[in-house]
Amino acid sequence: AGSVLYGGNIDNCILDCSNMPPQYHHLCTHSSGKMFNISTAISNDDNSTSLISSDPTIVCFCNVSDPFVCLNNHHAPVYVYPGQQVSVSLMALGQRNSIVASIVFMWYLDFNTILNSALQTSNYCNVYNISVSHEFGAYLLFISTEKTFSTFADIMNITAIPITVQSCPLGFSLQNDSFGPVCGCSEQLQLHGFKCYAADQSIISSPSGAKWISIVSPKVIGIVDNCPFEYYNTSLETFSLQNPDKQCQHNHSGILCGQCQGNQSMMLGSSQCTSACSNTYLLLIIPFAVMGVALVGFLLAFDFTVANGTINIFILYAFVIKSNAYLFFSPSCNPVMKILSVFIAWLNLDLGIETCFYEHMESIGKVWLKFAFSLYAAAIIGAIVLAGRISTKISRLCRYRIIPVIATLILLFYSKMLRTVLIIFTFERMDMSNGKHQLIWTYDGSKEYLVDKYHIALFIFGLLVTIFFIIPYTLLLLLTPYLMKLSHWRVFSWINRIKPLVDSHEAPFKDRYRFWTGAMLVYRIALVIASAYFSQQPGLILFMIIIVHAGIVFSGFAVYKNWIISAIETTLHVNIIINSMAIYFLNLEGHDFPSDFKIDDCLSSTISIGVSFICFFLILLYNTFKPLRVWIKMKMEYFQVNENVVQMPVHNEDGDQENREPLLNE
Repeated sequence: AGSVLYGGNIDNCILDCSNMPPQYHHLCTHSSGKMFNISTAISNDDNSTSLISSDPTIVCFCNVSDPFVCLNNHHAPVYVYPGQQVSVSLMALGQRNSIVASIVFMWYLDFNTILNSALQTSNYCNVYNISVSHEFGAYLLFISTEKTFSTFADIMNITAIPITVQSCPLGFSLQNDSFGPVCGCSEQLQLHGFKCYAADQSIISSPSGAKWISIVSPKVIGIVDNCPFEYYNTSLETFSLQNPDKQCQHNHSGILCGQCQGNQSMMLGSSQCTSACSNTYLLLIIPFAVMGVALVGFLLAFDFTVANGTINIFILYAFVIKSNAYLFFSPSCNPVMKILSVFIAWLNLDLGIETCFYEHMESIGKVWLKFAFSLYAAAIIGAIVLAGRISTKISRLCRYRIIPVIATLILLFYSKMLRTVLIIFTFERMDMSNGKHQLIWTYDGSKEYLVDKYHIALFIFGLLVTIFFIIPYTLLLLLTPYLMKLSHWRVFSWINRIKPLVDSHEAPFKDRYRFWTGAMLVYRIALVIASAYFSQQPGLILFMIIIVHAGIVFSGFAVYKNWIISAIETTLHVNIIINSMAIYFLNLEGHDFPSDFKIDDCLSSTISIGVSFICFFLILLYNTFKPLRVWIKMKMEYFQVNENVVQMPVHNEDGDQENREPLLNE
């Protein structure tokens, strides 16, 4: 309300200027000092509305960028869906076109019913959101200062907005709530756990998992219940079917977020997409080749092989962490965790660093490259074996040093291949709104499973690796103790030819536990299958990890001959158990989906991997100083023998006396 005048006919007002404060003397312009000049109070400045007000006479549209200027009382046609809101900039005017704060009335007229509603305006232009809860059709929204019309002037002062209520968009259906008809989630979306917000036609992300939804063809919606966590935006709350890529992270897009946005390329060592790639990065083949040779040299130099059991548990630990990276690695990990993740990556024959490789690399090419380094490691193994056949010296070296290294490389190669093959074999079912469904490749939904020619080629290669390497290698190490008993049979005589390789795997174990490496391979297979097909139930995966490792610890199995190795393995088993329990009880208890990690900066996994790295480093130091200790011991024994030698006096040909060692020491 005005601070000077309010209401009535204000065109001719008598004002006692003798008692007016000095700041209002400019209002008294009449010579008698009694006449109030209304024109002095009506202005475009912010203070005009605080001086005078009256009953509202008209409602007009305005612009918030110029909040004291009335535009007109005509509005362009508006197209909305049932339950959606119309944003309108309004203000009410009183006498002398002064802006007033008042109640205005809205009329929804469809020529059958008239619905009344009221709206409180401010003393300046403001934006108001008006819900339209009507079924499909054309309507007029009338806005007036009067609830009833008594004169023609009242009718002429009505402000109207033409509104067309359209049919619900794809994915929505007409439903009734307490406010009237609205567009809500279709039955298909509701069955998959989605919720919809009618006001802006947005979809609320399903709380029950990384569920992906989008328009896949005209008038057809596709829904997949399991989007890869490394691609899915787990912090997503709402999105629109017109912008489905909001469900993706790391610049991914497309079906199941399996592609990169625009002309970007996928990176090795992470799930990121970037536009900074070029074919110049192909030169990285050179350092990659050197890394393979360096790996062999490292295993030889530090005797870090499966034959002495020092690396077995570290390979298993890294496999468990890497296979469930979405559980053990939070997107907001601290710098220490990022460094430790390189340690985990290297034990899985991964790069551990983000890098491009070639321009426009897609998921298919990235999987082929995962095979490439493993195949290169296999080529190094083949070269060593071939060199052993050609050179006798290398053959003798192979017998005592290289064969354990080859066995270690094969175990690393196995873990890498197993995870890669599961990536190829994994598929998802996409349910479509037309009642059909389609099988698509999990890591690039644009590739129809076993229909796309590029996926078929990848699938065939993965199948060959499974049939001729993964399955035979697993069965060999699991059943060797029993097959060796049958090696005298001709059909099993081939066992004797690979016995040195098998012995390298079994050497650190007690005789009754020589199957242990094979049993851990079976556990790896079960774990990657669970991680691939039960990723929407992380609690189940963590429970499986806890049960298996707790069973190993509490069963009291002392599988290694060396008690130090047994103690280190027990330590890492307990490490995995504690880390898994911490993640479950502090993050996932009561939740189906790891959308929000409560542990700041991956504290639990940082400590866990840090402990494993310290153990690894200590083993490395032990293996480094072990040859030195052996050399020192040999030298000490040599000097001790020389000190105990008895000198025998003899005469040479010239008659001179000499001291010589006796042929036999006493």
